[in-house]
Amino acid sequence: MPDIQEINPPELWDAGGNKTHVVKVGNLVFIGGQRSIDDNGDVIGKGDIHKQAQQSYAYLVAAVKAVGGTANNIVKTTTYLTHPDYVIATRPVREEAFGNRRPAGTIVVVSSLATSGALIEVEGIAVLDE
Repeated sequence: MPDIQEINPPELWDAGGNKTHVVKVGNLVFIGGQRSIDDNGDVIGKGDIHKQAQQSYAYLVAAVKAVGGTANNIVKTTTYLTHPDYVIATRPVREEAFGNRRPAGTIVVVSSLATSGALIEVEGIAVLDE
């Protein structure tokens, strides 16, 4: 069985014991969905897709940093949005998070997310340097 590490970095919102934000297996890192919420589960930037996207990507990057990586180690993202118009609205935030890199990405439009008022959720896969 591989060495599997489950990590909930303090920089991320409180997972409440029912979720692991980061799972590291060797040099692979799986980052669970990051929504723009605080430790109480309240939405940060309610009604503002730009602010919510900034916070979600900031959490994503903080998650990979917690295991010794950077945004450059993120190779795949899946982004869940509650409206198709948010695809274009969130593009500049994604570009800001990754600079000149373009990780593989999937975008899914859903009717709602697990937190009422959340407009975006981003998950990722990273490969750490060996």
